[in-house]
Amino acid sequence: PFSSLRGAHMDNNFIPKAIELVTQAIAEDQAKHYEPAFQLYERALEYFVTGLKYEKNERTKETLRKKIAEYMDRAEQLKDAVRRQKSGGSTGPEDAGGAA
Repeated sequence: PFSSLRGAHMDNNFIPKAIELVTQAIAEDQAKHYEPAFQLYERALEYFVTGLKYEKNERTKETLRKKIAEYMDRAEQLKDAVRRQKSGGSTGPEDAGGAA
């Protein structure tokens, strides 16, 4: 899912770190470990947003914007699920399995 981002500007070290973190987030998400998945998505998003600021290639920037929106949506779902879990409600987010 990251092939279009792998060519991100070589001076931009934020994108590889973001990809590493979001890959871990997806793994935790798929394992139904929603709280650590949420935390990893949050950290990955910080790196993606920072990387977006330094990215020069417009095509890569557009791909980053789409991925940021996708991961932000998933992080919000997980945040709500974790909140419900802690209050004794539902045990999982709406769309379990993680974003790809």
